[in-house]
Amino acid sequence: MATDVPGPVHMAGSVIRNLMNGKEVLVMLRARTEAGLAALLGIVTIATAIWPTWIETVFGFDPDGGNGQAEWLIVPALAVVAVGAAVLARRDLRAIRRSRSRVLA
Repeated sequence: MATDVPGPVHMAGSVIRNLMNGKEVLVMLRARTEAGLAALLGIVTIATAIWPTWIETVFGFDPDGGNGQAEWLIVPALAVVAVGAAVLARRDLRAIRRSRSRVLA
């Protein structure tokens, strides 16, 4: 007769389910979204600094009449938003690590 003692795989699954409650899953999704946004904006910031006319080439409009001033205003704005998204992602990931360390302790 088989016993109802859970094996290692079943026990690991229950631990994961207890750690990954609904709130933690949402925070992890938000952290990943923020990290992805930070990476994308960082790439766009670097691309704009290296090739300032890409905006005019891709979108087909010239907001500053060709003098490049708008692009140089966009670079720091993109950089600030990228850093902000990275800081938010770090905060969320640290919150998840703190909650997991409390559960495991």
